[in-house]
Amino acid sequence: AIATSTSLVTGLVCLELYKLVQSKPLESFKNGFVNLALPFFGFSEPLKAPERKYKDEVWNLWSRFDIDGKTMTLAQFLEHFKNKYKLDVSMVSCGVSMIYSMFSPKSKSAERMAMTMAQIVTEVAKVPVGEKQKYLMFEICASDEEGEEVEAGTPFVECEAMKMIMQLKTTEAGTIQHNLSPGSIINAGDLLATMELKDPSKVAKIEPYAGDFSVESGAANLDPMHLLELALAGYPANEIGPLVSRALLDVDADTATERILSLLKNYLATEEQFKGKAVDQAVLELISANK
Repeated sequence: AIATSTSLVTGLVCLELYKLVQSKPLESFKNGFVNLALPFFGFSEPLKAPERKYKDEVWNLWSRFDIDGKTMTLAQFLEHFKNKYKLDVSMVSCGVSMIYSMFSPKSKSAERMAMTMAQIVTEVAKVPVGEKQKYLMFEICASDEEGEEVEAGTPFVECEAMKMIMQLKTTEAGTIQHNLSPGSIINAGDLLATMELKDPSKVAKIEPYAGDFSVESGAANLDPMHLLELALAGYPANEIGPLVSRALLDVDADTATERILSLLKNYLATEEQFKGKAVDQAVLELISANK
């Protein structure tokens, strides 16, 4: 069975390689699924990789930057992307090794800036470079000057705090520009990103209140049942035990039964909001629903 499956898969792969060598159109290629135990043979056409346009270039998942720079240093590498493509590189990696990042210690970054990319690969990433090797592969993370077009509900920032990750999502479609690079330390009040809405009419404008504003003062509602309902709604409360005693023990049996059912109903309604969800997801949904 192993020899049969291997030979079958090898044959199908070779057929696709012939098409690749002959520069056949995408419609000629096939994805194959085979189960010899049934037996079942299924073939489908692969989807074209999604494309996006940046400047005058069309990019997809398989696009690459080809750079001819045998003696190019890290500083020249970063400057090349900034000058030619208007890209601000925040991270550079080679394989599983991070060789440059915006949040690295300044002393380490300054030391590597004068090193050639080949030196960094051999000394930092510990990857041997052969004498006849023509290419080195790097992965970069960069942001452009024009920002990125996003749709409503698209995550644009991931914040990590106390080993918890929270996503911030856009509420409207538009062009977003990040103000901080990936891995930055965030302080209270920091501006993370700015956004230009696709539909400017959806901008919420703050207008001065022109009506009468009066607050009538009155006696606080200290009814124990009311205070327990506030506690279930999330408001801080002290001495829950005495409140329960006053709400249930100081009344007749029928009233106590009605109050217990009411409190249980409120408790289950609150729990339903968090059932099967991460806490941060449930909180974000409540915020979105203005609850």
